[in-house]
Amino acid sequence: MTNQHAEPVAKTSADINEERIAQLRRLFPEAFTEGKVDFDKLRATLGDLVDNRPERYSFTWAGKQDAIRILQTPTSATLIPAPEESVDWNNTQNLFIEGDNLEVLKLLYKAYFGRVKMIYIDPPYNTGKDFIYPDNYRDPLDTYLQLTGQKDAEGNLLTTNSDTSGRYHSAWLTMMYPRLFLARQLLREDGMIFVSIDDAEQHHLKILMDEIFGEENFLGLIVWQHSIQPKGYLGKFSVHHNFVLCYGKTSQTKIQALPRTEEHNRNYSNPDNDPNGPWRSGDVRNALFRPNLIYDIKTPSGKVIKPPKNGWRWSKETLQEKIESGEIVFNQDETRIIRKIYLKNLTGRTPETIWFGKTVGTTRDGNSELKSLFNDAPPFDTPKPTKLLKRILELSTNTSSEDIVLDFFAGSCPMAQALLEKNRQDNGNRRYILVQLPEPIDETLPAGKNARGFNLNNIAEIGKERIRRVIQKLKAEDDGKLPMETRDTPEDLGFKVFKLAPSNFRAWSGSPDATPEEFASQMALFTDPLVDGWQPNDVIYEVAIKEGYSLNCTVQRTAVAGHEVYRIHDQEKDQHFYLCLENSITENLPAKLDLTPDDLFVCRDAALDDTLAANLALQCRLKTI
Repeated sequence: MTNQHAEPVAKTSADINEERIAQLRRLFPEAFTEGKVDFDKLRATLGDLVDNRPERYSFTWAGKQDAIRILQTPTSATLIPAPEESVDWNNTQNLFIEGDNLEVLKLLYKAYFGRVKMIYIDPPYNTGKDFIYPDNYRDPLDTYLQLTGQKDAEGNLLTTNSDTSGRYHSAWLTMMYPRLFLARQLLREDGMIFVSIDDAEQHHLKILMDEIFGEENFLGLIVWQHSIQPKGYLGKFSVHHNFVLCYGKTSQTKIQALPRTEEHNRNYSNPDNDPNGPWRSGDVRNALFRPNLIYDIKTPSGKVIKPPKNGWRWSKETLQEKIESGEIVFNQDETRIIRKIYLKNLTGRTPETIWFGKTVGTTRDGNSELKSLFNDAPPFDTPKPTKLLKRILELSTNTSSEDIVLDFFAGSCPMAQALLEKNRQDNGNRRYILVQLPEPIDETLPAGKNARGFNLNNIAEIGKERIRRVIQKLKAEDDGKLPMETRDTPEDLGFKVFKLAPSNFRAWSGSPDATPEEFASQMALFTDPLVDGWQPNDVIYEVAIKEGYSLNCTVQRTAVAGHEVYRIHDQEKDQHFYLCLENSITENLPAKLDLTPDDLFVCRDAALDDTLAANLALQCRLKTI
């Protein structure tokens, strides 16, 4: 039984539904009766704006309620550290997480809520050949363990989503909905998300993202020329494009301007020797009809210029100011006005929605990049080119800040390569969080055979190995060079590996039909709340992530009053807690730690007697396992 003076540590990820109800309570406390939402009161509070018409526009599919239940089901899983598979564990801020991305997103929710600047994903396109995650809201972790061979499959095999299935599109939408919903929660208020897709599900994805992110936050549908060579299928179109859908989190999201080049400046000249330098003419007409912008303009000689159909672009007062400043001039016979857009005032260029392969790369370029890293034997098919991802990084992240980039369909991890190379090019400090399922490779395909040749058994292993080789390549570029440190912070050429795993906390598996002997046996197991074979590091990170601490928190082990105590510190949130995992704690420990009411102290429930627990609860925030 949990000590009455302490509260238990979190055993699962955050309850999404509970948090949304709490937000609703903060906004509309008057809409709650006896602790529950009173929907009639809520309607009244909102001015009864609910649309009660029997038919109205909505987007639904077979399985949408399952998708919502999957989203609302907290996970009991954990993330265990794997320093032996990592690079520069003690110094890096980059993360690679091996596991089912839905369970991982739930675990990241509390620690990374509102912290991610940009999300890019390249999900399965649902072409009939892609693996679609078979989510099971009753026990998602169990499904994951089966898929990855960590548990008997019992018929739940790794399969593709065949287009002969009656729920072909629905299965894909059910898979995408909870992942995109959680993705939005992780974004900063000025954050944005980019999603690659092809014709098969682009229209469904657009409607789904309108629902989750809001139509008003749609930023653009980018057409990417992924191939240049014609396919040569007679009687069909030769398809050369994919799409990238882009949404912002809120109206605070702003797309960054792209740098200008000589090619972009060639339309600027200075035929009239304007002291302000080269310029080009711009439009003075308004795009939409505005009656308040319909007015005549008088030239210096008294001629009258009639307004265009929709009116001028500015008010009469503003246009007059532009005439006086020289930004607006008249042609020689004063029959029209000219707006000057000066090159000197332009700090960048507006990105366009058509991206050509020669500029941002093609799938062939992506394949060539893998070839160069893996001795001409790429272990993965059709990776995205890093030039494409660098363009996305340019539009969405800031060089001067430590922006977090998330990719939870990481594949062979081209995003890691793009980010590391981009950081080197512009001295950036961007960080990545990559998530990839350890999906088995298909050894009947050339890429699968190549992977086995490198002793790589699944896609997660391919991704990790790619990052290691990119790091080696970047370090090799520095060999023999004099140190020329121009960065404010050291370049981060490392990554930490974490793996999705069952909880270290023992789960109650008792049954109401159990015999007294079986019940007693179950109770005996709970004399120790931790599973057999638990490791301190695994427990430390489970407590940390479920209490809302970053995976980059520091762990300091010290000896205090004869006890082994861990101080876990999240530098970014400037918060910490103490953890002691010993079987018993003496009364000297709290005094030696000098705990304050703001400190969190976590220990095993059985390690405390009632007196010590009461004293600790007065000194600090006490939680027990």
